[in-house]
Amino acid sequence: MYKTADDVSSSEVNKTHSKKMVDDLLLNNGYSQRVLDRIRNKKKKKNTTKRPKPDTVATLSIPHLTDQFTAQIRRAAEQHKIPVRIVSKPGRKLKSILTSSKPLDGKQCPNINCATCGALDRGKCTDSNLVYQVTCEMDSCRQAGIGVYNGETYRPLNDRFTEHLRTAKNPTAISYQEKPLAKHYNQHHPEIAPKLSLKIVEKASSTNNRKIREARIITKNKPDLNDRDEQATVRQFLI
Repeated sequence: MYKTADDVSSSEVNKTHSKKMVDDLLLNNGYSQRVLDRIRNKKKKKNTTKRPKPDTVATLSIPHLTDQFTAQIRRAAEQHKIPVRIVSKPGRKLKSILTSSKPLDGKQCPNINCATCGALDRGKCTDSNLVYQVTCEMDSCRQAGIGVYNGETYRPLNDRFTEHLRTAKNPTAISYQEKPLAKHYNQHHPEIAPKLSLKIVEKASSTNNRKIREARIITKNKPDLNDRDEQATVRQFLI
């Protein structure tokens, strides 16, 4: 009742008047003056021991270890008058780290007997935004160290490798004759089914990053199927 009297009073004069009304009400209902004094003293002691809380202006998220630990952090913030609200969040359970409820949600190969997956040494044929290397695996090329092409693509790797494989299978087609793998198979392995391997060299974060990575790799490795004009073009990204 005394707290209500404080809350509804707009000034000290009104508070004094409201408290007097509470005193009269309690005395008329059989409470002694001694009881009233004890209630006032208890309320006064509670008000003097209550620490004002600092204004909260930010939230600090900490991992939940124990309730006692969180309470200690909160008390320390209040004692040092740090204007922050402490929030504890539970960490990931070991079960959720070691297992997955949806193991097949990742991108899966859309093709049966995928030629890209068969040529790829690691990674997935659905990977994109990367720099790759196609290598002719014919014995003569492996011994001579030729038949290597480096390229980049923002599309799924399967789309780009399928294009390379198509040109190698049809090296005499008019629309493919100037393609690097068509030139290679037309010159070194005419009328022989292509045998290619595929490797993801690096993954990129953006178009410019991908172009720069490709230029750096071509400049370093000098693959023979990347002609001089192409090498000169990609070097522009290193200037």
